Amino acid sequence: MSVSEYCNRDIITLSPQASALDAAKLMRKHSVTSIIVLDETDSQKKPIGILEDAALVREVMARKYDPGTILAETIMQPVTECAQLEEPVWTAVEQMRKQNLRRLPIVDSEGKLQGELIADDILALLTAGIVDIAALLRAPAGKKKTSRKQPRRKSTRRPPAAPKNEEIASNS
Repeated sequence: MSVSEYCNRDIITLSPQASALDAAKLMRKHSVTSIIVLDETDSQKKPIGILEDAALVREVMARKYDPGTILAETIMQPVTECAQLEEPVWTAVEQMRKQNLRRLPIVDSEGKLQGELIADDILALLTAGIVDIAALLRAPAGKKKTSRKQPRRKSTRRPPAAPKNEEIASNS
């Protein structure tokens, strides 16, 4: 499974010289919670950081700074490494963990931004895999499943027994 199969290619980008206010307006316009900051001095416009809505709150609003004067590059989370399109997903997940990122820019062999890998998408991938495994475990041996949907089973766990009257009286 390569990153190219799971990355989000519909991404919003911003200049490092853009203001925090510009970033907030872009986030609102596109209904996103983060923006990739691109190095504009390079013709490839390589990703250099990620600006999340939480940074706007922590670094601008909570400090009562003027969002029109704070630059994106001062509040973005720098990205030291990006994932390559053909890189295995789990290698990219390891990079995300090392950099403490919920989103990781994906680049081609020239370093040009191609998309981003999002932790929520990885979670959805894992969830789908667990559902497939559960269906496999429930299937009778030798029979193929034609549908992934399974009827909802009732819980086999019993609720805890209600305390007896004597126990209630002694606890009071």
